[in-house]
Amino acid sequence: MEMVESTVTGEEGWLGGIRSIYSILHDAESHNTSFPIIIYHGKHVTYHSLLSMADSMAETLRKKFSVKKGDRIGIALPLSPQFMVTFFAAMKIGAVAVPMDHLLTTWEMENVIHFTGIKVLVAVYTADITVKQESGISGIILTRLQEFLPFEKAVSVTAGQIAKSVKLATTGVTTAWFSEMIFEPRGEEEQVDLEADPAVMFVFPSIDGDLRGITYSGSNLLNSIAGMRENLRIPKRRFRIASSTPVFSPSGFQLSVMLPAVLGGTVICAYERNDYERLARLCSLFDCDYVCGMPNDIYSMADENVPLQGSKSLKGALCPSYLMNDGIRSMFQEKFKVPVLEYYDVPEMTGITHMQPADRNQIRQGSVGRPLRGVTQKIVDEATGEDLEHGKVGLLLLGGNQITRGYFPAEGTEGNFSGNMLKTGDMARIDEDGYLYVTDYHREFLISRDVIVSPGEIEKFLSQVEGVSEAAVIGLDTGQGDQKIVAVVVPASGKDVSIDRLREACESRLSKEKVPAEFYLRDSMPKSISGRTLKRILIEEQTLKK
Repeated sequence: MEMVESTVTGEEGWLGGIRSIYSILHDAESHNTSFPIIIYHGKHVTYHSLLSMADSMAETLRKKFSVKKGDRIGIALPLSPQFMVTFFAAMKIGAVAVPMDHLLTTWEMENVIHFTGIKVLVAVYTADITVKQESGISGIILTRLQEFLPFEKAVSVTAGQIAKSVKLATTGVTTAWFSEMIFEPRGEEEQVDLEADPAVMFVFPSIDGDLRGITYSGSNLLNSIAGMRENLRIPKRRFRIASSTPVFSPSGFQLSVMLPAVLGGTVICAYERNDYERLARLCSLFDCDYVCGMPNDIYSMADENVPLQGSKSLKGALCPSYLMNDGIRSMFQEKFKVPVLEYYDVPEMTGITHMQPADRNQIRQGSVGRPLRGVTQKIVDEATGEDLEHGKVGLLLLGGNQITRGYFPAEGTEGNFSGNMLKTGDMARIDEDGYLYVTDYHREFLISRDVIVSPGEIEKFLSQVEGVSEAAVIGLDTGQGDQKIVAVVVPASGKDVSIDRLREACESRLSKEKVPAEFYLRDSMPKSISGRTLKRILIEEQTLKK
């Protein structure tokens, strides 16, 4: 698979002096010593404090867990000071950060650990972890998210915390507390190649439900940030962004971690990610420039009429275009008098590739905006591969300096690329000014509450339940920026399968966002001539039932 040569670019060489991802924090600290990099439920953590903790943790990872350049560190944490400390510590020693959903079940987490070869896992102490030494992991670091909360929100160590430590100690895996790892003296930074060395890996279930990883280099991340900064017209000053977007997704990670750090700004978040009231009050109190979230977050903020109006600098809400609709968009804009700036994101392109312009006079409804600097786009005929002219609908191909290092494992993915461009699978058109209009999303994913999930992953699990011959998972649009997950199951011949047993099986292994809201039994699946399940018919059937 041919990849595009990537060089770190930026407005007037703006990013030219960055030597590593860690150096972003190190250099920013010298100019922003007492300025907060993150405000966590109202508690300030300054650049100086975060840098000191990241330096100490990097040394502990080296000495206690023997982490070296290229090793993978799983970060099963929500957006929090601990997440940022761990990420920059990993970057200092040249390790690869693997952001993970902290609400994964034990079964799901073990699958990710085995697949990625994670050496050390950093997780919330309340996570249900029973990882054994045979998994290949050498250490687990536990943290209480309350450690960085304001005093009135924080709680002391509980019996459950002690029990979790004892439980982990019996597995033979070295364990430690996050609070014990931030007092080591500062060590040297590992030399990394921004172009060649992997910095971050995101893990996704593929269409067939198997896990697949996508790795980003430092230059991938920085090129994306350069494009976003230019599009959002962020001035060369401190800025603030309030976030409820999951950091285990590429776009959420870029908006919530990389963007504020690179620009010397501040990210603001609440202890409970869906605490929109608190997030809005913090956004107003600290006068945020932007608020970002999933479509359901944007809907909930408008529906609950949270107090965003107090932020005089608020320029808009950043949100992925998938499942955004006119109703949500209008409701938010009417209540808060700022636009919803939709973006288009593709994991293989380091997340966000297109974004609506910050200038509301240039926003074109129905569009996801123009490509960020360095991103190339074209529309081709799906059957012939020939280029199509402006205004014609066809297959969207993307390329440029955000294209990633490829898949892990790479086997079976060659068909996803055409030369040095990615076949997104989505159908779209481009107008004469370069604005992109996505007419049909062909990628297989659903949004449950505010988390992206793979129907293939759920289908694969259900197919392994005793008595099940076949399963199909679909999403029904709620109109509120998310989907209701519905599972359609065909029992094996002569087998009795109950809906209660299917639900119990899912709840025992899958995180709650992946558990179908409804189950239906069917004698057979509607099939195409090629034998593919026609989910369109299943969706129509379920829609008619409502």
